[in-house]
Amino acid sequence: MSNYYAIRAYLLVDVSGSIKNNSDKIDAGVRMMINNLRQSDILVGTDIYLTVMAFNHRQHEVKVGEKNFRDLLINDSFDVNQMEEIKCKGGATDIGTPLYGIVRNAVEQYRTDRRSVTKFYHPIVALFTDGCPNAGLLNGVPEQEKVEQSFRLAADLIKEKENMRMLHFVAFYYGDNDADYQKLLTLSNYENHIMRYDNNDQMERFFFGNSC
Repeated sequence: MSNYYAIRAYLLVDVSGSIKNNSDKIDAGVRMMINNLRQSDILVGTDIYLTVMAFNHRQHEVKVGEKNFRDLLINDSFDVNQMEEIKCKGGATDIGTPLYGIVRNAVEQYRTDRRSVTKFYHPIVALFTDGCPNAGLLNGVPEQEKVEQSFRLAADLIKEKENMRMLHFVAFYYGDNDADYQKLLTLSNYENHIMRYDNNDQMERFFFGNSC
């Protein structure tokens, strides 16, 4: 019989050119997050559904063979190594466009889920990146401004929905580039929701305090 509790997690994974030297960190970060989802005391007995999107200057829905990682029920046989499409694809970085889209979809799906007999916890949207939006740099100031604007729109939407208690957002970054970190801080109302990919203690606190 199906569980009466469920949660949706949306992973947005950077696969732009600069990720080439960080592919092992992507695997480690995604694996750590999924393990925390599985092991969270709050989520024991909860169905966990996963949607994964990879992005550079474009966005790609991740697949295993022909199966989309959309509404995939996570079980003990799940293996991050299956997700070949979260490997580096090259290209520049546009964070705002795919992030805005996935947050909007998560909120719309949550509104639908609340009418279900299953109790759905607030969705989790997790961003994995090592960079800042730079997809427009090669095409001049107007194009770069569009990329920056999409980042600001995504930030505004996330903070609005956090205030409305309609989602939990977390961003995992690779490396110690302070400028990137400062930029990512603008995405959330909560500074402690922007963390290094390998900070398991901080990740555990996030899931313990924000999973329902």
